[in-house]
Amino acid sequence: MKFYTISTFILIGGFIQNVYSEEVKKIEELTVSASPIGLQSLEHCAAPFTVLDGEELRGRQDSTIGETLSNIPGITTDRFSPLASRPVIRGLGGKRVHILENGVGAMDVTTISADHATTIEPIQAEAIEIIRGPATLLYGSEATGGLINVLTNRIPEYVPEFGGSFYSSYGVNPLEKLVSMQTEGGHDKLAFHFDFTRRDARSYESKTGQIDNSFYDTLNFNFGTSYVDTWGFLGISYGHFDSLHGIPINPDDPSELPFLESEQDRIDIAGKFNNPLLPGIETAALQVGYNDYTHTEFESVGEAGTVFDNEQFDTRIELKHVKLGRFDGVIGTQFGYKNLSAVGEEAFLPKT
Repeated sequence: MKFYTISTFILIGGFIQNVYSEEVKKIEELTVSASPIGLQSLEHCAAPFTVLDGEELRGRQDSTIGETLSNIPGITTDRFSPLASRPVIRGLGGKRVHILENGVGAMDVTTISADHATTIEPIQAEAIEIIRGPATLLYGSEATGGLINVLTNRIPEYVPEFGGSFYSSYGVNPLEKLVSMQTEGGHDKLAFHFDFTRRDARSYESKTGQIDNSFYDTLNFNFGTSYVDTWGFLGISYGHFDSLHGIPINPDDPSELPFLESEQDRIDIAGKFNNPLLPGIETAALQVGYNDYTHTEFESVGEAGTVFDNEQFDTRIELKHVKLGRFDGVIGTQFGYKNLSAVGEEAFLPKT
């Protein structure tokens, strides 16, 4: 033991002597500080938090949310069919990954079965937030995998100048035709937004021939308006979504040509109020969503197998309190109502 101790001491001494034999350079002191809240919302203080917007988002947009995010590190997709594709975050999917639209749930039935399509159109997204880690607790305890929040401007938070955009594309394989447009504007304290998207795609062609029943057809339009003033804004929007998509044929039973038809009518209300008449509160935010969704599964043309009906109501209130010493934060509540039923040959869910 003494031998090793002396050797170690000698080595350290030699190292220190070599260091001090070199020229010593003094650098200026650098102080780094940051606010956990800053000018952003509470979600930004709990990493990891990723936002896709601008050109990066435009370069990734695809027919589904799953395909749009599939090449981001840590995210894949279940890719059941060209239109039924949900994101999988760090190996977790289904109910463990919540998909939101402007902070309110998509309110469809995609978490029940992998062949169900989402009702959110990626081409109309202004930005997509990917939230993982502790910040997911702001939206409940089920989203252990993460959250996907698709942001649109359907309820304007400010009065924009009159303008719009038009986009059209033509794909080869699958043979897809896409037409999308949006316009927005306002006058005085009133603002409006309108968007429309239509997709129509035939079945894929592979090296061995056509992949039967991989077609899809979607129609989506939304209209929103809001009143904007110095105290904040308050607005409402209505959206309609129609989709028809096939399920790739079962090679063990080539006579089956199953396809799914879904329809959604959705109403959203959103508002933000600066300096509300509540002691200790800086801002108050309100989000309300109502959804009437019907989904029919066909085993073949003209033969309805199972019908899903989902009527859902979701409300979220957030209050950002004034700074308490060194602490910033928000308090809030979320509550909702859901009436889900499935009727037919494959109705494996009880009415809830």
